[in-house]
Amino acid sequence: MTEPVFYPRALLVTLIALQFTQMFFGRSSAITVIAGSTIGYIALVALAAHNGANIKWMDEAWLLALYLLVALNSMALHASANRRLTALVDLFAAAQRGDFSRPFVEEPGREPDGITLLGRSYNHLRSELASMVMNDPLT
Repeated sequence: MTEPVFYPRALLVTLIALQFTQMFFGRSSAITVIAGSTIGYIALVALAAHNGANIKWMDEAWLLALYLLVALNSMALHASANRRLTALVDLFAAAQRGDFSRPFVEEPGREPDGITLLGRSYNHLRSELASMVMNDPLT
């Protein structure tokens, strides 16, 4: 049996699995990964304690709390990026139909990332097209 000192590595691996699960299977599957890995980790540590390993439960609780914080934060960041990308895709779909009425709205207080820069590019394209239409009605 593996030494309990190496058990936190299992939580690290589940963080990687969580990313792929949320990306390909969605939020409910990702929540299942978090719940399963938490229960599995507790069972693994309890089994080690049952077999005589010296377990510091307070340290294990802190580690599990940190794991849950990182896992839930990861899910929130992924959901935010998906929401912003979906809004951008909707704008481009409307533009494809000739509707340039809605601009990309930046979230206040957010540092510009790739999604924001793409949204700014869309807004620039939108304003260029608007000025072309105002100057040349045939355009």
